[in-house]
Amino acid sequence: RSLKSFLFLYISLGRNQGSLSKLLVTNYQKAAQFSVKSQIPPGTGLGSSAAYNSSLVLAFLVHNLSFLISQPDFFEIEGIIGDNNELTPYGLDLVQKYSFVCEKFMHGNPSGVDNTVATYGNIYTLND
Repeated sequence: RSLKSFLFLYISLGRNQGSLSKLLVTNYQKAAQFSVKSQIPPGTGLGSSAAYNSSLVLAFLVHNLSFLISQPDFFEIEGIIGDNNELTPYGLDLVQKYSFVCEKFMHGNPSGVDNTVATYGNIYTLND
């Protein structure tokens, strides 16, 4: 299931043909190798899949944006990265939304709490 998440993100964010990549980078590709190491045991209800998915979304965003961020006149790309080179609230929302789709690949009908906590941090409650 984690491979489905990876492939979805690769198609959506990792290639120049993805819907978001038109906002990020045009005519620019570079090789990357992704490696995942975690101390959160899978299948224990501790949100390991949400941590994996949120990290993977962020990795693809950083991979695509790293060239542009290094440019001397770079300040903002469509509101995703601010002038302090940190994700804007919109950028965090983007990570959360893509990681939620990945959670659907892994769990079918997730609550959205795990990926929200993995993206924004803090403690959240689920209201009916």
